[in-house]
Amino acid sequence: IERGVSRRVKRLVDDEQNELLDALRRSRRNITVSGLLPDTDEQVGALMELLGADLTDAVAAGAASVAARSGTPVALGRANLERLAGQLETAIAARLVNPWRDEVATMISAEPDRGQLSERLRSAYRERKTVALPELAPGVVLGAYNVGGAAAANPGPGLDWVLDHGGEPAEAHLARIRGGDPAGLIEVLSAPEVPVGCRCMLVTRPG
Repeated sequence: IERGVSRRVKRLVDDEQNELLDALRRSRRNITVSGLLPDTDEQVGALMELLGADLTDAVAAGAASVAARSGTPVALGRANLERLAGQLETAIAARLVNPWRDEVATMISAEPDRGQLSERLRSAYRERKTVALPELAPGVVLGAYNVGGAAAANPGPGLDWVLDHGGEPAEAHLARIRGGDPAGLIEVLSAPEVPVGCRCMLVTRPG
C-alpha cells in the first residue's frame, strides 16, 4: 500500500508543479499562494479522492491486526472502514498540504524576482518529491493503519507506541488516545507538535 500511495502522490505533485509554474508564468499581478495553488480544501479533496481506497485498505489492515492478536474476529464493515478513512482529512491537511503551502508562501515573500522564484520552486519540488514525500506519504498510510487498530480495540485497551523505521517516539501523546477512539488518534496524528516524520505504530498490548 505504501509504495502505491507514494507513486500516486508523486504523480499528483508532478501535475501540481506544472500547473503552478504555468500560473507563475502567466501571472501579471502580485504573486500569492492562492494564485499559484488550488485552495486548501481542493488540495485535500484531491488527495482524499486519489488515496481513498488505499487508506480504507490500510484501516482494514489495522483492524485485522487487532483481531489477529486478540483471537477475536473484528467486523467493521466496508462502509465503516471508508468512514474512518474519510476522517483522515485533517491528517492529510496537516502532513501533506499545509506545510507545503506555508513553504511556498515563504518562498514568494522572500524572492521578488520571478525568474529566481521559479528556480527556487523547481528546486523545492525536486526535494519534496525525492526527500519529503517518500517519508510523509507512507506515514499517512501508517496513520490509517493505526486508526483501524484503535477502532477495532476494545474500550480501554493497553495501547503501546512502537518505533517504525527510526521514527520519533510519541509516548507523550498516548494519554490523549482513549481506547476505541479513532478520532482521538487522528487528532494526535494531526497535532503540529507531533513530528511530521513520525513513523510510530500503535499496537495492542497482549493480555
